[in-house]
Amino acid sequence: MKKTLLALLVVYSLSLIYNHPLANQVYLTLIKEVSFTSEPRDIVLFDNAYVITADGLFALSISDPYNVTKNEYKELSGLQSMAFIGHYGYAAYGNGQIGVYDFAKGPILKKTTINTNGNIIKITIFNGYLYVLNETAGLQVYDVNIADFPVYKNTQII
Repeated sequence: MKKTLLALLVVYSLSLIYNHPLANQVYLTLIKEVSFTSEPRDIVLFDNAYVITADGLFALSISDPYNVTKNEYKELSGLQSMAFIGHYGYAAYGNGQIGVYDFAKGPILKKTTINTNGNIIKITIFNGYLYVLNETAGLQVYDVNIADFPVYKNTQII
């Protein structure tokens, strides 16, 4: 009888804990908040956190999340998407052009332009290849193993 009452007491106590309205919720602590002059569109993580807005590209240092610093690249305003390989950044504009920039030193230096003949939605780089999601042409692939000399691969998928 005592064991039964003890078991019921334990079950009742545990039911109060697990049926609490705050049970099974995760609480995260906000470390830092960074504001922008216009609405952020996309974020790319590389050596920094690069945030794309209508005003340009912002590089946020992420090595110390408690002391984030922000650098602005106004010359890259109008970006649709961004990707990086080494110290080169590929800036995709909706008009079908991708600018290749050298981020090794400040100020950034434009090296070349890729014309994709269509509206670019998103770009990404993986294993030395630039993948371009193009509204008009589908998926386009460029070899960017030599970062400032992109080569189109005949792998267009519609």
